[in-house]
Amino acid sequence: MRPLLALRRLRRDPGSVQLGVDPAHAALLDLADPRLVRLLDLLDGSRAPAQLRLAARRLGLPDDALPALLDVLAAAGLLRNGTLPAGLPERARPALLTEARALAVRTEPAGALRRRWAATVALVGEDRLCVPLAAALASSGVGRVGFGLTGVAGRVDALPGGLCPDDTGRGRSVAAADAVRRAAPHTRVGGGPATLVVHVGHLDRPARLVALGHARGGTPHLAVTIRDGRIAVGPLVRPGSTACLGCVDLYRTARDPRWPFLAAQLATTPSRAEPCEAALAVLAVGYATAQVLVQLDGGDPETLDTTVEWAPDGSARRQSWRRNPDCDCIGRWPGRHNAPGAGTMGG
Repeated sequence: MRPLLALRRLRRDPGSVQLGVDPAHAALLDLADPRLVRLLDLLDGSRAPAQLRLAARRLGLPDDALPALLDVLAAAGLLRNGTLPAGLPERARPALLTEARALAVRTEPAGALRRRWAATVALVGEDRLCVPLAAALASSGVGRVGFGLTGVAGRVDALPGGLCPDDTGRGRSVAAADAVRRAAPHTRVGGGPATLVVHVGHLDRPARLVALGHARGGTPHLAVTIRDGRIAVGPLVRPGSTACLGCVDLYRTARDPRWPFLAAQLATTPSRAEPCEAALAVLAVGYATAQVLVQLDGGDPETLDTTVEWAPDGSARRQSWRRNPDCDCIGRWPGRHNAPGAGTMGG
């Protein structure tokens, strides 16, 4: 374990330290020996216990000072394990230690970073959001990202965190790999069995076929789509337990019998030029990345059974879904059960 103090340290007086700023999380720590304040500054997740014991001795503290301090911090829920994943390249450690310190405010970073580093996220589609999504995931500690971009990059592909205007004329797949490596040189780029799939842009096949393929493999997946100047994120599907893309497609068809005809046109029309404001793209990429990370970290993403549609002004509306009793995902796969119809759109 490499002890990591989750909250920022602020000195109130020589023997008193406030940990954190937000009243909801801040804690006051009274220290009998002012030298312990200097020891607190070393609890940044980069030092092993032996290194901390040596530092305590150099400060002239008794041998029991460090264990007693760590016990107090652990009992207050303020101490985390900052150990980084085994096998992590040396050049990746500074970046992921920063991520660990951010994670420590709300969770145990060691476990979350181990799961992320072991994960492969595949981004499917030709949409220009693919690259900034891949770069954001890589920066967050995901060990491998893959995409199948084709063709040559154009000005329309440039987005913050993704391809640059200077990439115009380069092969999109090569330029995308470079963008990921700029953000996170330690991340592997390429294919492999996916831990999670992100469908970026309109599906290139019927939704029920896509859903069926993921159901067979049990692969969680998230839909991200630019539509009419807004960006829809979700649902994030856990095959066998949540509404799938086929369920969503059936509800849309029930509302509009011509939807399959429209969906076929969307599937065969390039989505790279779909208009989207840069600020909205940054917002939606951040949100979609967070949803993927919550899933990888073992939590419950907000987009389970839900699509969140983001507007350029930063507002969002939510569409809830329920599993469709006419969908192939009902009754065909283990653990599945019938469910009532779709929910409603909320502001």
